[in-house]
Amino acid sequence: MCAKAREIRFHYLLAAIALSLFSYGAAHAGERLSRAAPADTATVTAASGAIGPARAPISLPVQVASAQRLAAATVRVDYDPTLVRATACERNPVFDIGLCNFALDRDRDGATDAVLFNVISLNGVNVGSSPIPLAHITWAAVGTASVAVTATLSVTVTTFTDPDAAPIPVTAVNGQITIAAVSPSTATPTATATPTATASPTASATPTVTPTTTSTATPTGSPTATATAPIYLSYLPLLFAQEVVR
Repeated sequence: MCAKAREIRFHYLLAAIALSLFSYGAAHAGERLSRAAPADTATVTAASGAIGPARAPISLPVQVASAQRLAAATVRVDYDPTLVRATACERNPVFDIGLCNFALDRDRDGATDAVLFNVISLNGVNVGSSPIPLAHITWAAVGTASVAVTATLSVTVTTFTDPDAAPIPVTAVNGQITIAAVSPSTATPTATATPTATASPTASATPTVTPTTTSTATPTGSPTATATAPIYLSYLPLLFAQEVVR
């Protein structure tokens, strides 16, 4: 019985060792897989915003999230030049170097229609799920539309690498700018020319017409004692005219 017990214990020991080896191998295999697994895909997003009826320019960021050791990024933002235009561009100071062309004519038709910028970090910037700006772009509305319109900001990422020049997976997300219609009330101040209607006081000159009735004193000097009917009747049109003037 003792030999049998020792044999059973030996088998249990072998099973325990095998289980330990399996567990160790599985753990390290998972570690190797996690090291070999690709990093989370980063996102580069053009933030959205709105321009009100007063047409005040707005500054919107182009931001990045979920990027590890980001060393270099080149981004282009296309827009409709009949709706908006870029007036300024500024990189995030967390990056060491940055260049921006906010007057790019990508299709060479004589109208600027894109913003092209790049940022560089010598040591790489780690960005978590909370986004940080790559650059800020200032936008202004074009024209005075009588209805609300929406301008799309189309994002294209051409360079996105770490300090070793290895590409970082990235997804571009477009933004938009909603432009409010110009309020009709803002145009009404041009109708303030109506004060020219104050010329109506010239109508007060009508009292000056009444002194002309003083000429009626001349008829009162006429000898009414002449009771001849034809003369009295001849004054009736004059008296009637004076009543109308009064």
